[in-house]
Amino acid sequence: MLEFVDASLSFGGKALFSGLNLRIKRGEKAVFTGKSGTGKTSIMNMILGFQRPGTGLVKYNGRPINDKTAWEVRKNTAYVSQDIYIGNGTAGDVIDEIFSYRANAGVRPSPKEKGEALGVFRLRPEILEKNLNECSGGEKQRLALAAALLLKRGLFLLDEPTSALDDGLKKKIAGFFINNPGYTCVIASHDSAWLRTKKAKIIRVGK
Repeated sequence: MLEFVDASLSFGGKALFSGLNLRIKRGEKAVFTGKSGTGKTSIMNMILGFQRPGTGLVKYNGRPINDKTAWEVRKNTAYVSQDIYIGNGTAGDVIDEIFSYRANAGVRPSPKEKGEALGVFRLRPEILEKNLNECSGGEKQRLALAAALLLKRGLFLLDEPTSALDDGLKKKIAGFFINNPGYTCVIASHDSAWLRTKKAKIIRVGK
């Protein structure tokens, strides 16, 4: 599904990483970890086609990701950014808005599906009536994860997806994604909950 071929990236004349060779097959998980500023978010941006590697290639389903092919990646990807701003209004309004976009045409989750997705991340359906300004950072993070799940995409890109959560929730959410054989996931995280597993490829960047 995804492949990095001798990919490198520099910023401000400083090499963040080089010689990255990695293949992520359908259903596999890869966790990128390292200090802040070592290029973990840039790796996400390269997969989405927003950023190019300095050298080498990033491929999706065998095709190099570029301006012509990036749309195919994006329409098949659920991306949860480390920036947990997800909009204004009630949580329910924001989730409904996501499914009004052209890229999400044909996906209309039922109230039951919404409730089940919220439940995965220990949220009650009542939160959909809550204004996002009143939600905690952890609640916003879990709402973003629930929305990603409801999109039913083939690839999850999760950038620091549990940074605002307590250890118990981190472990539960990491286990949910890591242990699901139907999910292909690329995760950027410092959290040990994502790193203490033999079911994911762990890639340390910026060594």
